[in-house]
Amino acid sequence: IYDCGIVGMGGASFPTHVKVNPPKDKVVDTLLINAAECEPYITCDDRVMQEYTEELCEGVKYLAKALNVQSVFIGVEENKPLSVQALQKNGSVGVTVLKTKYPQGAEKQLIYAATGRRVPACGLPADIGVVVCNVQTAFAVYRACKLGIPCYERVMTVSGGAVNNPGNYWVRTGLSYEQVLEAVGGLKEDAEMVKMLSGGPMMGFSQHNLKQCVGKATSSLLFLTAEEVNTDQASVCINCGKCASVCPMRLMPMYIDGYALARDFEGSKKYGAMNCIECGSCAYICPAKRPLVQSIRLAKKIIRTRNIYDRRKSNYVG
Repeated sequence: IYDCGIVGMGGASFPTHVKVNPPKDKVVDTLLINAAECEPYITCDDRVMQEYTEELCEGVKYLAKALNVQSVFIGVEENKPLSVQALQKNGSVGVTVLKTKYPQGAEKQLIYAATGRRVPACGLPADIGVVVCNVQTAFAVYRACKLGIPCYERVMTVSGGAVNNPGNYWVRTGLSYEQVLEAVGGLKEDAEMVKMLSGGPMMGFSQHNLKQCVGKATSSLLFLTAEEVNTDQASVCINCGKCASVCPMRLMPMYIDGYALARDFEGSKKYGAMNCIECGSCAYICPAKRPLVQSIRLAKKIIRTRNIYDRRKSNYVG
């Protein structure tokens, strides 16, 4: 796993060899494969589960062997019946069917839904005896351990109303977005592309040009039209509290945003900015169209840069 350069391919890019070799004081007894894939448009993991079922399950077994655990299962949302059927037919790895609910694919939410265990604030899954790996990470482990293939390519979703041939493709890391777009037939002549996203519409990052490159954790590339994008201008917060009502981490995004705007990052930290998983639920539901996720991301970056936040001395209020 180390020699083939495998990292978490669900988005974090955390080195997998570190994850499967936890510290001695962390007793891990469960391996959970994250197959929720809850964001709109993205279906690359779903296709891998359907088309490479046996290889995926073999990769899961390699991960379980590295961790020396017996409790192993794959968490799949119920809106992927073909994947569930394929995995259950294989039968070598347990399958837990989960409700279709965003953000089910977030690590802490997935662990709670599948095992009932709660990851503590500012904690890691290993703190409660769980290691979570992505579907394509497990698939890459199979290719590395069985075939000796390093992690230099991945299955990736290219979609959106502006692209000619949306679908799931094998894409090599290092290719520019421009090369990827050209390979899938380019943009439609009659479509006006207004936004390009690396990642999904909820957690992805807007791109300002096609010069960026595909990474190991690049799950999708979306070319969205005006009909698919909300271009309303943001207004002041109306104190409705909807962002807090939908936050899966039970935070108050409006306060984190407010303190960040006031450049009071101690205040943002106090209200749990570092516990935000950046799922985008708050920004999605906000009637004032506040860019809450961007504000929280800025707060988190400055808190880390200025060493305001200390994992061992968190004064999280929640």
